[in-house]
Amino acid sequence: MRKMAKIILYSLISGFLLLSCSGQLDIPEKNQSDHLISIGNKEKIYSKILQEEREVFISVPKGFYGMNEQSPTFPVVYVMDGESQFLTIVGVLDQLSAPASANDVAPQMIVVGIPNTNRNRDLTPTQGIIGRDSASIKITGGAGLMADFIKKELIPYVDSLYPTSAHRVLVGHSLGGLFVLNTLIKYPALFQNYLAIDPFMRWDDQKFADTVIEAVKTIDDTNISLFIATANTRMSWMNLDDVKTDTTDIMYLMRSNLEFRDKMAASELKIKYTNQYYENEDHFQIPLMATYDGFRYFYDFYPFQQMIEYYYPRDPDEEGDLIQELENHYKKISQAFGYEILPMESYVNSWAFGFVQFGRPELANRLFDLNIKNYPESPVVYGSKGYYSLSQGDTIGAIAYFEKSLNKKELPHIKSALANLKKDVKGKH
Repeated sequence: MRKMAKIILYSLISGFLLLSCSGQLDIPEKNQSDHLISIGNKEKIYSKILQEEREVFISVPKGFYGMNEQSPTFPVVYVMDGESQFLTIVGVLDQLSAPASANDVAPQMIVVGIPNTNRNRDLTPTQGIIGRDSASIKITGGAGLMADFIKKELIPYVDSLYPTSAHRVLVGHSLGGLFVLNTLIKYPALFQNYLAIDPFMRWDDQKFADTVIEAVKTIDDTNISLFIATANTRMSWMNLDDVKTDTTDIMYLMRSNLEFRDKMAASELKIKYTNQYYENEDHFQIPLMATYDGFRYFYDFYPFQQMIEYYYPRDPDEEGDLIQELENHYKKISQAFGYEILPMESYVNSWAFGFVQFGRPELANRLFDLNIKNYPESPVVYGSKGYYSLSQGDTIGAIAYFEKSLNKKELPHIKSALANLKKDVKGKH
C-alpha cells in the first residue's frame, strides 16, 4: 500500500508539472445578461519578446455604494498560472480589503492573471527535466524571457490603461514559484513583494536553489519582501527528519524544499524574508492558505488596529486623538508605498456610523469630517454627514449637507431624503 501511495503521489505531482495548460474547457455561454457577476476582463496583448499573443485576466477593485471611486491609484498583483490562481488572489484580496466589513488588512489592489500557453517553457528558469521526461529539457528554461515580457510589455500595457501605482506583487505556485524566485534575482526592484508557493526547488538537481541563495544574499533592499510557503507532501507515517534522510524520488521534492529552507534560514539576508511550513496542506491545497498568509505578512503594517479600542476604551480619560492617530498611521503607509494613500472612504464611513450606534457621536462627527476633507468631490461623504446630522436632531445641518451632496451628484436616496425633510420642516411651520 505504501508503494502504491508513493506511485500515486508521484504521478499526481509529475502530471501537474507536465501540464502545459495550452487549452481550456469551452463552457457554453447561457443566459448572458445584466444579471451576471463579473470580477474582471479578459484582454489580449501581442508579445514581440515571446513571439505570440497572450491573454491576461485583469480585475480592478470596484466602488462600494458610491464610495471608493476616487482613489487615484492601486498597487498591482501579477499572478502566474492565471487560469488556476487568478480567482484565489482576487477572492483573498477582496476579503482582506473588504469595504463592507471595514477590513483594512491589505490595500485594495488590481490583480493581473497570466494564463499559460506553454507552462513548462515559460516558468522554468533553466533547461531541465520534468518528471522523467528527458525530452522536456528541449522546451524548458524560458522564465527569463517571460520576466522580460512582464517587465517590458505587460506592465507598461497595464499601466497605460489602468490606475496603477509602482507598488507591485508577484505570485507563483510550484513551477510558478520557481518563476517568482528567478524574477527576484533577475529584476529584484521590479516587484516589492514576492510570494513563492511551494516552489519546485528540486529543479535541475537543486542547482537553481543554490543559485537563488547566493543571489539573494547580494540584494540589499529592506523594502523587498519574500514569502515562501512549503507544503507537506510526505507520507503520513513519516516525520520531517525522515524526509530529510529519505533518498527516494517521491520525497525528492519535499526534501529539496526543506534543504532550501534550512540554507536560506542560515543565510544573512538584507530583505524581509520568511518561509512558512504548512503541516496540513499538500502541494495542491496550499495556494489558498499561503496567499492569505503571504499578504498578511507583506502588509503587517497596514491595519489600523487602534480603531476598535475607541469603541470601548479602558480609560476614556487617557485615550489618544483618534483622527491624529489615523492620519499619522496613513502617513507611514504612504511612506512605505512611496505615494500618498488615504483611508478608504467606505472604511471611515463604516466606523463613523458604528460610533454613532455605540454612543460616541463626537468621534463619529470627526470621522465624517475627515472623509469630507479627504474626498471633497464625493457626494457620499456629504450625504453621510447629513444622515449623521439628522441622527443628532440637527435638521438644518442635515438639509445643508444633503444639498451639498446633490450639488456633487444626484443620488436618488439623498434626493428623496432631502425632499421629505423639507416637507416635514415646512409642515411644522
